Amino acid sequence: MKKLLGIWLLLAALTALPAVSVFAYEEDIKVDGRLKSMPGKELLELGGEYERKGLPDSALLCMTILANRRYSKATDRDSMGIACCANALYHIGLIYECYYSNYPKAYSYYRTAEHYALARGFHRIIPAIHNGMTGLRRAEISVYGKSDSTIVLLRDYRKAFHEAEEYRVYGLLGVIAKNMAAVAKNLHLVDSVKADLLRYSDMQCDSAEFLAYDNRSYCRAIVEYECNNNVDLALQLLDEALVRESPVGKWEDCNDSVVTLVTRVQLLVEAGRGTEALQVIDRIVEMSKRIDNHVTLFNMYTYLYNYYNVLGYDGKAKEYELLCLKEKNHILFSSKMADVNEMRFLYDIERLNDAAREQASRERLKTYMMYWVGFVALMLMGMLIWIFRKYQQTQEKNLQLYQKNIELLAAHAEEVKRLEQTMAESRAKPRAKYEKNPMDEEGRQDLMHRVFLIMEKSEEVFRPNFTLDRLAELVDANPTYVSYVINEKRQCNFNVLLNEYRIKEACRRLNDREHYGHLTIEGIAASVGIKSRTNFATNFKKFTGLTPSEYQRIAARNAADSNCDINLPASNFGHN
Repeated sequence: MKKLLGIWLLLAALTALPAVSVFAYEEDIKVDGRLKSMPGKELLELGGEYERKGLPDSALLCMTILANRRYSKATDRDSMGIACCANALYHIGLIYECYYSNYPKAYSYYRTAEHYALARGFHRIIPAIHNGMTGLRRAEISVYGKSDSTIVLLRDYRKAFHEAEEYRVYGLLGVIAKNMAAVAKNLHLVDSVKADLLRYSDMQCDSAEFLAYDNRSYCRAIVEYECNNNVDLALQLLDEALVRESPVGKWEDCNDSVVTLVTRVQLLVEAGRGTEALQVIDRIVEMSKRIDNHVTLFNMYTYLYNYYNVLGYDGKAKEYELLCLKEKNHILFSSKMADVNEMRFLYDIERLNDAAREQASRERLKTYMMYWVGFVALMLMGMLIWIFRKYQQTQEKNLQLYQKNIELLAAHAEEVKRLEQTMAESRAKPRAKYEKNPMDEEGRQDLMHRVFLIMEKSEEVFRPNFTLDRLAELVDANPTYVSYVINEKRQCNFNVLLNEYRIKEACRRLNDREHYGHLTIEGIAASVGIKSRTNFATNFKKFTGLTPSEYQRIAARNAADSNCDINLPASNFGHN
């Protein structure tokens, strides 16, 4: 449950950029513009420098700022930024493990660093993360005494060792090889990893990273002791390792030396040289206290308790038993035993993460709003473009219909001239009076010509009360014959023919801006005998394909463009 809670708190905290100022109390370093604006690589190096000096609060502050800066960027493609963030997450876990002894929180940061690195393809940090996670398990086994789980440590260290080889992380290779050798020695399973240890011991590399963590002498000592039973050579190799590690100054060097000294104690005890082992144990205790390595202190006090208990020195045994219990209690409840300064600093770190969460929420909301506004803007733009295109298409179509109607009016005027000429020639030829019923073809054609001329020339056509009977009277024919001829020759009835002529005349008048430009559409409709605007609009649309207002607008625009009235044939009405 503690691990799950730690992971949840971490994921909640690392979701955005830092936004407040806190203090690293050891050197009173403010999170001002210098730290917040510092490049990621420099910030990582600064945190690492504080870590090596044994200033965990300052190191934790730098690493937290760096992790918060990059962690929430799920689509980050900056390789340097990814590397810095993954390293920062790993070092936060390392600080909680080594300085605060807060193992649940350390584990949660290791897991988060692993997930972040794998998701972004940054594999060079993976061996270090797995080494740290295995170290946490190793500490747990030491405190709780779960000897049945020790074999898992060897498997995990060997996996991390092969990963370090694969990704060529040569400095870390030495650290993992030493851990693997130590665990294999405790289990007396050095033969299972002998090939790996010898391969590392024989490795030749001049890189500074490799030489900084050179544990070849230590690994060779383990092989010589366990596989060749050569105690003296093993102790000599351990002495060489101690000289290289120089256990003064840096925290990791002291811790490295403690591991070597513990192995030396084991070899001396197994060789029956207990007095020498006690001297080394005193040295280990002194160094472990200096670096607050409570797990090693617990192991050494346990060993001393067992040693004096076997010899029958009850007072000494009781003393070390109490020290052993004290160290175990410190490890189990260290998060509750931190001093006020530490607790205040960790509180400020959490406040930094809370502010980062709020900033991230605001940034995400701002991003979503920008995306939404952009989407709506694109939709509106697309809709406006579509409407504009439809409007253009409609205007083009209306203009084509208008031009077509102009052409039809011109063609109709030509037809009227030809009909007048035909009628004049017909009157000049004498002919017999045709039978009224039934009419012959020539009689029906003559009657249709007379109807046509009346519809073209008589103003009565545009009176509201103009009827079929009045038309028959004007052409001197029976209304039934007139209706029959209209249906035969024009394939429509009288009302349709009448509306067609009225609409044609309305088109002429809408185009004649000089004489009819002062009239409204209702006035034009009334001038051609149509009282209802609705009926006028319906019939106008039916015959022209345009509404009266569309037709009038196009006519006005064309007249304005040409700066003159449309050149149409004059109306024939009023000349009869």
